Amino acid sequence: MDPFELALQGALTTVNQLAGRSVLYASGSKSATVRAVVGQTVVENATVEGFVVTQRQRDYLILVADLVLAGQPHEPQQFDRITDGTEVYEVQPVANREFERSGTANFEYRIHTVQVQ
Repeated sequence: MDPFELALQGALTTVNQLAGRSVLYASGSKSATVRAVVGQTVVENATVEGFVVTQRQRDYLILVADLVLAGQPHEPQQFDRITDGTEVYEVQPVANREFERSGTANFEYRIHTVQVQ
């Protein structure tokens, strides 16, 4: 890993520790408590009438190494759920992607969600 990637990984890990909070990540019957930083993705689309529709989705930034369910690394899937306090969010794609990875070393997920409860 090059020095830039090492610095980026260190910075993202620090942000996760300082600004992150504990959430419950669940996929089917498997779940784990992980640290996550809350983010947002804004998507703008034009309608056939020429109006711009803005959609905001809540994102959760979770370190790839932390997303382990039943002892196995887990890649986010549509319909997985994140419980954040009393609110529940479901993994839903933005531009046909449920998540994005940060950096060329792929050490953090940006998981796109919508609130379901």
